[in-house]
Amino acid sequence: VVAAPVEEAGGENGGMTLLSESVVSNLTPVHQRVVAERDRVYQKYKQYFEQVMKSLASVEHDFISAEIRWQKNWNNQVVGLERSFLGRNFPGVGSPLPLCQSGPPLPAIVPRSSQ
Repeated sequence: VVAAPVEEAGGENGGMTLLSESVVSNLTPVHQRVVAERDRVYQKYKQYFEQVMKSLASVEHDFISAEIRWQKNWNNQVVGLERSFLGRNFPGVGSPLPLCQSGPPLPAIVPRSSQ
């Protein structure tokens, strides 16, 4: 909508009044209540959604931490078994293959902020 200036003596904007195209709406009291209720429900859902996303981030953090802990333990056990059965260190012993060679690396764990 483009406002067109119209001269008017003593009006706002230094004697100019800004006019725009007419807008027709059905803002009856019932419609206003429906819009207000819609906005209220949307805000409630938005808060719920944000809470769920925070919860999922926490669960993901816990799963990744557990996976990294498990992988380190697995690698330590492999090194221990190699040393036990071989009786001495061989090249490559002490640095076992990663848990999943073909998969992507695990994401870095970022410490949780105190909330």
